[in-house]
Amino acid sequence: MKTNKIILIAILTIISCVGYGQDSSAKSTGSSGVKSERSKFCCSMHPDVVSVNPGKCPKCNMDLVQSKKEIMKSEVMKLYQCPMHPNEKSDQAGKCKKCNMEMKKK
Repeated sequence: MKTNKIILIAILTIISCVGYGQDSSAKSTGSSGVKSERSKFCCSMHPDVVSVNPGKCPKCNMDLVQSKKEIMKSEVMKLYQCPMHPNEKSDQAGKCKKCNMEMKKK
């Protein structure tokens, strides 16, 4: 009886470790399997203001610009961009998830 309890506890421990050990970031972002890459824009005067879309800072009304990290990343990586949706970027060739057009090399 004691052996059965130990085996049952060991099996439950293994199952729970396998379940929690799954990498949730490996999920597909779309049916085409293209990993979406979004740039971050920030205000040069207010670094705490960050957006995924270009626009104006709500505090000082200055244009939001790409952060230095994003600029360096785009120089190193091969990026593909949708011709119709400039905010849709990917590190792999494929189709835009919004309009299904081919992504062009940036």
